[in-house]
Amino acid sequence: MKSAYPEKQGSGSKVKKLVAAFATDGEGFLFGEHFGNADFFTIYDISPSESRPVLNMVNPTIIDDEERHADPEKAKGVGGTLKKHQVQAVISQTFGPNIQRIRKQFVCIMVDVKTIEEGIRAVQNNFNIIIKQWEIGVTREPLNLKGKNP
Repeated sequence: MKSAYPEKQGSGSKVKKLVAAFATDGEGFLFGEHFGNADFFTIYDISPSESRPVLNMVNPTIIDDEERHADPEKAKGVGGTLKKHQVQAVISQTFGPNIQRIRKQFVCIMVDVKTIEEGIRAVQNNFNIIIKQWEIGVTREPLNLKGKNP
C-alpha cells in the first residue's frame, strides 16, 4: 500500500488522501460503544471525492476481562495495530477515556451516523478540517462532527 502520509511540497504539505479506521460491527454499521471496544476496524483510503476499502479486521485487543476501564495497554494495542496500517484518523460514534491517549496518534472523529457509507461522506465533507488536525500533530484535539451529517 502506498503511503498516505503527506509529501512535502514547497513550504507546506498537501494530503490528497486520508487512511481512516471506522469502529464497526463488521457488516457496514458503526459500533455504538467506545471505539476500542468495537468488534472490527474497517479501514478506508478516503479523498474528498473517492473512497476505497483497504481492510476489515477483527479488533485484536478485545478482552473479556479488561483489567480496568481506560486501560492504557488496550489503547497502546489498538494504536499500534492501526499504525501498522498507516491509519491517520479513527471514526466512531463514541470514545472512552482512552481518547486522551489515542488522539496523539490519530485524529479522533465523533459522528452520529450509523453506516460506514455515511461516515465516509462525513469525512469527505470535512476533509480539510480533518487534515488540519492531522498536521497539528500530538497536540491535536478530537473532532466532533455530530449534528453535521452529510
